[in-house]
Amino acid sequence: MTTSPLISSELDRRRDLWRLIQEDDAANVSPGFLKQIRAYRGAAGIWRDKSATGQLPDAADGVAVSVLHTGRHYADDLSDDGIIYHYPNTDRSGSTDQGEIDSVRNASVLNLPVFVISPGEARKTARNVRMAWVTDWDDESKTFLMLFGEEAQAYEPPADSDAPFSLKTNQKQKYAKAKTRPNQKTFRFQVLTKYGAKCAVCDITEERLIHAAHICDKESGGTDDWRNGIPLCANHHIAFDEGFFVVHPDTGRLIANHDFSLPQLGITEKTLHPKSLYPHRNALAWKFGR
Repeated sequence: MTTSPLISSELDRRRDLWRLIQEDDAANVSPGFLKQIRAYRGAAGIWRDKSATGQLPDAADGVAVSVLHTGRHYADDLSDDGIIYHYPNTDRSGSTDQGEIDSVRNASVLNLPVFVISPGEARKTARNVRMAWVTDWDDESKTFLMLFGEEAQAYEPPADSDAPFSLKTNQKQKYAKAKTRPNQKTFRFQVLTKYGAKCAVCDITEERLIHAAHICDKESGGTDDWRNGIPLCANHHIAFDEGFFVVHPDTGRLIANHDFSLPQLGITEKTLHPKSLYPHRNALAWKFGR
């Protein structure tokens, strides 16, 4: 596929910006320096620099150069492998929000990296900068998936519900007990976009309280296929892992264990009930031995 000279030039410009940022210390960059080199202006969550990117093919709204993640609202959406970035939703007049959203999509379509700006590691007044690639997005949850790396990262889109399913991966799980794991953000993004941001056993719908839980866990070699996942609030994630309740693989019926009752566990559903779709039966059968 032939790439437009304008796109190639913009890719080179962004790589040059990344080189300058790394030379300055990417984990603790001065906001003034980012503004000086036009990597981030600092006045909005999404910086698209329309003067530099508005002439790129099929990019009337420009192409996002950088996005700001303060961590104030969605602290857990940033990890070592990537970020789930929420669409802007402000009271600005006109179509500013939609233009910024489109500019992030344009970065994906044109295969251009963006810079993710977060608080500095050593100083709060500094900025930590990572190079990322817009890998996927979901309009219902209003989120982008961006994966970190100097090159575009391999990405496997979520499988269809009826596609062949493998419960376990062949990869060695040396990282199983680590705090962060490869594919962590991809798995969360796909679980929440497929099932919806609701605990599958109670009424909690606040996304910041919802975990993407593996059914067949990573220590046992469980796959990152979303059908081996389930959205659970933090409390019910613990209860699930500890075996405080059981899910019948065929009916989805919830059964309390260890002399508990479902109400004692704060479970308000009688059957497994995410907003949409359902885990794979083989994953539930592995977990609950049926």
